Amino acid sequence: DPTVPLGVRRSYKFVVAAESERARLIEEARQKRATILNQTAGESHVPLFALIKEYTEARDVGSEADAQFLLSEIEKAFDQGRMSAATGGAAIRGQAAQVISQARTYRTQTVEQFKAEAETFRKLHNQYQNTPRLVLSQLWQNARQEIFSGDVETFYTDGNLMIVTNPDPNIARDRELSRIRESKESVEQDPRQ
Repeated sequence: DPTVPLGVRRSYKFVVAAESERARLIEEARQKRATILNQTAGESHVPLFALIKEYTEARDVGSEADAQFLLSEIEKAFDQGRMSAATGGAAIRGQAAQVISQARTYRTQTVEQFKAEAETFRKLHNQYQNTPRLVLSQLWQNARQEIFSGDVETFYTDGNLMIVTNPDPNIARDRELSRIRESKESVEQDPRQ
């Protein structure tokens, strides 16, 4: 074993400790990377990352045909929830799968909502063609009912009636603060009140 001279022994120990610390930090970073990637896309993270990297490179070099093909492969993998057999067939799991599931649910809800609204409009349109005055009267009645069924505040000021429907909480708060400020100012001006 080579012997380290006494004059540099302390520095040598610092170098050995720094190299050991470096190796430990690199291994810790690799483990953290693996954990994050597994949480993000499950076991499919390796082939999925490679496919995305290929797509990015093809796009960067201007190969539109290759980029479009790779993009279609990525979309197909996300639609099917797994990588193709050529890339290992691993299932896409983790946060990527959750986001895809949420997006599909949102898409389904949105489509169903618009279908229901379109059907309601069609029915209303047919009724309107047959009896326009009756439909308009019903629409006005429904609008009034909706407006007055919420939080309605009624204010009387100097003999005038003011009705505020469904107020914005910020506006109501500002109005109340203004009223309190005016009350304090009037007390300060006339302390007998």
